[in-house]
Amino acid sequence: MSRHAAPAAAGPAAMRHDRGMHVVFVHGSSRSGALGWPNQAVALDVRRRRCHFLDLDALVEVEEQRDAVLAALGDGGHVVGHSTGALPALAAAAHAPDVVRSLVLFEPAAFAAARGRPAVEGHVAAMGEVAELARDPRVRDGDLAVRYLTALGAPGAALADPADPALRALGRRLRRRTPPWRVPVAAEVVRRVPTLVVTGGWSAVFDEVAEVLAGHGAARRVLPGFGHRPQDHPDANAVLQEHWADAERARA
Repeated sequence: MSRHAAPAAAGPAAMRHDRGMHVVFVHGSSRSGALGWPNQAVALDVRRRRCHFLDLDALVEVEEQRDAVLAALGDGGHVVGHSTGALPALAAAAHAPDVVRSLVLFEPAAFAAARGRPAVEGHVAAMGEVAELARDPRVRDGDLAVRYLTALGAPGAALADPADPALRALGRRLRRRTPPWRVPVAAEVVRRVPTLVVTGGWSAVFDEVAEVLAGHGAARRVLPGFGHRPQDHPDANAVLQEHWADAERARA
């Protein structure tokens, strides 16, 4: 299927199935709820499905987040995760593969699955310093967030204002959560649940994670030009629709 093709081309039966299917979107560290998915939240083709844009900021442990994903899925549907949001998405698929019909992971922070790879090890070392800072109450929340984004390689992070309320909130969340490389990942689940990994082509770290998941059976796409947020690429919604339709046809 062309990436610009109409996602409903599979016929009337697929259209009926399509309208009833849940889709759960799981945000990463920086933006929660629908704010993490601005292009998807307003797209009519995406919203034709029963979309849930979760806000998991109040949940600390990945197991709690996993359970929130499964609760939103009900009797089944697709899960889309970004960055650290890929961790509860993968955990949900491993826990209930019959409920999670497919996964789309945008730049997944599934670093535990790619330990030993050079870029991932460099990233873990840099982020380990940030994790140590998170234990120091003398470091302000906003400064911690700036250090985190700089270590992540986010464009312009070093120039960010630590007094920004959004950065202070991010810093508070970072203090509460387990660093992603310490979260176990059941990478083999992508053999049982149709999985697409989408990267932005800008980071060797996320490329290495994608390569490992592809080695376990995931498909891969690159949507360049939007850094760590390839879901903001204008083709991202067509890529989602194509993957969902393929997964639904495979189960028919």
